[in-house]
Amino acid sequence: MVNMKKIKLLSLFAILALMLPSCKQEEIEFDYENIHFETRADAILLEVVVPTSTTKTDELYVAGAFSGGDEAAKSNSKFRLTPHPDSDAKWGVYLNPSDFVGGKTLADGFHFISKTQREERTLKNDTVVRYDNPKVGSRTILTIDRWAAYFDKVENPDEIEHDGYVIYVIDETGWDVLSLYAWGDGLPELFGSWPGVQATGLVTMNGVKYAYFDTGAANEGLTYNLIFNNNNAGKQLDDFAYTINRDLYLKLTDKGVEEISNEPEHDGFVVYALDQTGYDALALYGWYDGQEELFGGWPGKTPDGEVTIAGNKYVYFDMGEAHSGMSYHLIFNNNNGGKQLADFDFEITRDIYLQLAPGGVTEIDPNDIIPEPEPEPDKVDPRDDPDAKEYKLYISNKCGYADVAVYAYGTNLVDYFGAWPGQKLETKETVDGVEYLVITMKGNAHQYNLIFNNNGGGEQLKDFAYTIDHDAYLELTAEGVVDLKAQNNSDK
Repeated sequence: MVNMKKIKLLSLFAILALMLPSCKQEEIEFDYENIHFETRADAILLEVVVPTSTTKTDELYVAGAFSGGDEAAKSNSKFRLTPHPDSDAKWGVYLNPSDFVGGKTLADGFHFISKTQREERTLKNDTVVRYDNPKVGSRTILTIDRWAAYFDKVENPDEIEHDGYVIYVIDETGWDVLSLYAWGDGLPELFGSWPGVQATGLVTMNGVKYAYFDTGAANEGLTYNLIFNNNNAGKQLDDFAYTINRDLYLKLTDKGVEEISNEPEHDGFVVYALDQTGYDALALYGWYDGQEELFGGWPGKTPDGEVTIAGNKYVYFDMGEAHSGMSYHLIFNNNNGGKQLADFDFEITRDIYLQLAPGGVTEIDPNDIIPEPEPEPDKVDPRDDPDAKEYKLYISNKCGYADVAVYAYGTNLVDYFGAWPGQKLETKETVDGVEYLVITMKGNAHQYNLIFNNNGGGEQLKDFAYTIDHDAYLELTAEGVVDLKAQNNSDK
């Protein structure tokens, strides 16, 4: 691919060389390389190249031990930088050592701060910035790589307000600094003169980190040639033509520019879940009679990623191409923390969008605005019922668990035995010559689901429904829970 912008620049240099033989290409200076402030015999001049996100309405200060710290610097106009009227890049400050406090000097360390964008940072978000100690009467030209605010919204793409369409870039060039210059035939330079601007900010989407450049709403529909470069340090990529009518996603290497999609690659059909459960963690388990568990044993797997659709943030679970066409019962749970929603039956023949709320699972249209669910009502403790009575559960352990615990949950009821895995069964009684593990529950026909498990060791039996209105004799087997009394009655 021929780089047309390079050809134009070189042609211009050739014409100038013929007209002015003594003018050499390397003598050309860019605005930020020029000297803008005059020195003073009684002061230290710091002439500073600021990040492109800096506006002339910002307030910048130089601070350090010599100023008494950041807050003291921001309240002292003697440490405030002034923008040069003829340059967007250069700010300056004249420092008189007689204004320094506590016998400190610039040799004790100094840095720059912005009232709106906070302290300076390196390109890698490092706070360690070191400078030599300038002398009175001297000029020192310094560069601020970034303000701390540049890194603020790395993980919060929904909170960023953009100006027009956005160019998102995965930078794999290996360059220390990335800048973007844009030119179009008969158009003003989109990001100013060469080498253009550095990124507006950083953002992470679908687990991928991008640098981004806002193009400006006023430029919609215009066509530009983008030239990514290492901030005028001698390297640039070939022009990439772009009409500003969409967000653009690019991957950069030292070989060139490739347009990419920001959509994650999925394995088979996908379950998108709008999680409004309030769980600290979310997992998905899938089972069906006669089939292997969809994602392995309980509690299944945690989300494969997240994506924002129509302003709503979904987590998603890839079903796996090998499972296409199969049917499963899906159980969303709080990653084995003792809470789960009712089974949701799903035939894996399409992508599906679900709302998860304390009341259960509902299929939704992703284009709809989904309100937050009503808050859960206060849960009832059956032991507080004045008519509650005590009943015993006699447990015959034939499932092979060395230790048995029981967890109990019910609709709008407190978890009777506390959080997962519940209460370990230790009390024993012998009835008609048979030894049972025994536990007591108190209530007035309150309905619970009991989950017997190996005391949080990763194994559990299927839920057993129990109403607190009778003593129960239960046998635990590898296949599940058997109500011995009901079985005996049926035998008669």
